[in-house]
Amino acid sequence: IIDDLSYAAMNLPTRDEWGIAERGRVTKGTAEGLLAKVYLFRQDYASVKQYAGQVISRGEYNLHHNYRDLFSPDSYYSDEVMLADQYLWGSDKTRDKASEYVKWQGVRGFKGWGFCSPSESLDKAYESGDPRREATIIYDGENMEGVGVINFKDEPGVQPRANKKTMWPTTYWNANNFAKQNCHLYFLRYADVLLMYAEACNELANGESDPLVDDALAKLELVRDRARKSGDDPTVLPKITERDKAKLREIIWNERRIELAMEGHRFFDLIRADKVVPGYAEKMLKAHGKTNFNMSQHSTFYIPQKQIDISQGILKQNK
Repeated sequence: IIDDLSYAAMNLPTRDEWGIAERGRVTKGTAEGLLAKVYLFRQDYASVKQYAGQVISRGEYNLHHNYRDLFSPDSYYSDEVMLADQYLWGSDKTRDKASEYVKWQGVRGFKGWGFCSPSESLDKAYESGDPRREATIIYDGENMEGVGVINFKDEPGVQPRANKKTMWPTTYWNANNFAKQNCHLYFLRYADVLLMYAEACNELANGESDPLVDDALAKLELVRDRARKSGDDPTVLPKITERDKAKLREIIWNERRIELAMEGHRFFDLIRADKVVPGYAEKMLKAHGKTNFNMSQHSTFYIPQKQIDISQGILKQNK
């Protein structure tokens, strides 16, 4: 994938070159951001800093002004969105898949199936007063503006929380039907790039006095400042000043968990974190109640048998 992304980064237009009429297309910055993500998994922090830094220095992407509003259908082409699966209800081109995602993530007992509910562990991971909790998690009995009181179905296995990033007022529903919504799924955001850059700087820093630590803290603060300004209390989410590499690493990892919650990054972040701090994934998953996790078995997906056959046995099945 590195070769493909490198070619894309060299040959794709920038976001500005595409122009407003072509918003949503893959750009040079998209490829660079994905390269940073690939290299982060490989612990090649110099390359992470290089590619994430190129996205940042070009200045084409920015943090959306409000965290909750970022996920509104009105913000799908925000300056923060670098790569998204784009769904339009009623369009044959997207086969109406948006409705399926909304149903799966929706509240069980309120027009949804209740899959992939936010965990209690995630709920407790937020700092006091963090506006991102309210923007991400909807609770049983909550009175949501534009929708009404949300009552969860009372049955075994139903969590008292659901993904609020899929829940919007009825004015956004097509044909007054919750399942018929336009719903873009964000795969890469500028906030992710900032946090990758911060993590790379921290890992590359040679001691607490290294200016790279200042760079890491500055990028981390950009993300936290946006979150802080998304609420009414300017005193929440105090500025991070920690300079110890191991402690700052944990802070950045938790910031990723909070900032990117319910967007499909957590599993992969846990697996790569375990390569840096052995046992980290198991510790975090056990805290979540997953007591049977085995890093050697559960950190990879199965390879499709067809691909093994095509390779004439060169590829070996993951175990």
